[in-house]
Amino acid sequence: MRTNRKGRAFRSLLVLAATLTSAIVAAGASAATGPPTNTSRPTVTGSPVDGKILTGHPGTWSGTAPIAFNFQWSRCNSTGASCVNIDEAAQSQAYVLTTDDVGHRLRVTVTAANSAGTNNRESAATAVIKQAPTNAPVATARPSISGSSLQGNTLTATNGAWNGATPTNFTYQWLRCDATGAGCRPITDATSQTYSTTSLDVGNTLRVLVTASNANGSSSSISHQSSTIRSSSSVKVSLTAPAKVVTYGRSVTLSGTVTGASSGDVVTILQRPGLNRVLTAVGSTTTDANGSFSKVVIPRMHTVYAARADGAQSDSLVMNVKPVLRLRHVAGGLAVTVTAAKSLVGRYVNAQVFVRGHWQTVKRVFLTNKSFGTSPTIFSTAKFKLSVRHGLRTRAFLTLGQAGPNYVSATSRTIRS
Repeated sequence: MRTNRKGRAFRSLLVLAATLTSAIVAAGASAATGPPTNTSRPTVTGSPVDGKILTGHPGTWSGTAPIAFNFQWSRCNSTGASCVNIDEAAQSQAYVLTTDDVGHRLRVTVTAANSAGTNNRESAATAVIKQAPTNAPVATARPSISGSSLQGNTLTATNGAWNGATPTNFTYQWLRCDATGAGCRPITDATSQTYSTTSLDVGNTLRVLVTASNANGSSSSISHQSSTIRSSSSVKVSLTAPAKVVTYGRSVTLSGTVTGASSGDVVTILQRPGLNRVLTAVGSTTTDANGSFSKVVIPRMHTVYAARADGAQSDSLVMNVKPVLRLRHVAGGLAVTVTAAKSLVGRYVNAQVFVRGHWQTVKRVFLTNKSFGTSPTIFSTAKFKLSVRHGLRTRAFLTLGQAGPNYVSATSRTIRS
């Protein structure tokens, strides 16, 4: 019994594939010239039951060859009147019936186009769409597609959610659609739960048709369209920051764009701190509808950043860090503290006073003590006396040479002696 059910489901997919991949030819079309003219109205075949597949046929048309056909399905009331176009997954020759169609009749409008113009004709209404048999599979949530829409990437289909008796078996058919998700046709041999995109998919979108089968019958459900498949060579990533220098312990927001990205593409932020030679992942984010992304980072020392998405990587972005330099009054003199991720004990800061319009160095203060804060914060400190005239503006200055290879120069706030 199970083998027969699988066979029926597979044959249904073959019928769909044969219908959709065959050339749409207006049977009995005459050799007349001019815009398309319908001589026999379009028709609809298929079982009018929730989860089954209806197929539209263009009818017979005359006019200048070749004639191309597009399809638009509409949902009508139970008498076949008051028809309204169905927006999602209803612009292809085949249409998968859903629970929303139960109790309604459907029509398909065929638009014929040639070099001389366009014309359209609507089919007769179908029979009233019925519910699926008791305990047969009925989709309650559509299948979905995950994975990056990039040439060469692998996409994965989920089954969606289904009611009905168990066990339930699932089969898959991937469809190639145009950039709007319309005009879908089966992809030959793409009948696994995963699909690896090819150059033929570039510029198109994809859907997946999932067919569920159990002891009481079978039905199908079609996914929403994927994002437009992009060529791997077209992806470019940029990365910027609002400033090139950040104070130790403070955050900075990196931002950028992925050219041609779709919303939700994953962007990995890479970093190379200090003297490290290898970029490693520090976190990830996703693109918005415009392909833009942002990520907050806290560089603890001189750090090189880059962003990677869809196999492409941005240029390097250098973020310099200046230590936090504090100068304060203490009993008997002054104290200076340099806060960074590495100890600066053994290095010195310049004690400076503001005289005659410019800063003058009056003392070198060597950092002699080290204490640890929350990892990786390290405080390098020293106490000292400064004999200068009372009331002068005083500051501490860490030169670039004393900051070492991981930091840039820093200046404390100004206090009065």
